[in-house]
Amino acid sequence: MTRHPCPTGDRDSSRYYIDETSRAANATTCTWLHPLGDVISALLKAGMALDWLHEHDAVTRHMFDVLVRGTDGLWRWPDKPWLPLAFSLRATRRASVT
Repeated sequence: MTRHPCPTGDRDSSRYYIDETSRAANATTCTWLHPLGDVISALLKAGMALDWLHEHDAVTRHMFDVLVRGTDGLWRWPDKPWLPLAFSLRATRRASVT
């Protein structure tokens, strides 16, 4: 089995994102960063058209220690949103022109 290098480095992921009081044994997560520009460029290169793009100031998991949980159960920056925590988009295949 080939081990691929982890671009952001291996990190301990013994905390479950659903229940932070639970611990997993021998848990390591390997993550890849997907900059927004790379995602959009890949979609366009694949023949897709971007229909819409939304940035989100809240996420469902406690991805940074500084985030605070709101009454809706979502995690946000403590004082005010200053950097999007997630994004969603819709892309459709462009009609081929003949």
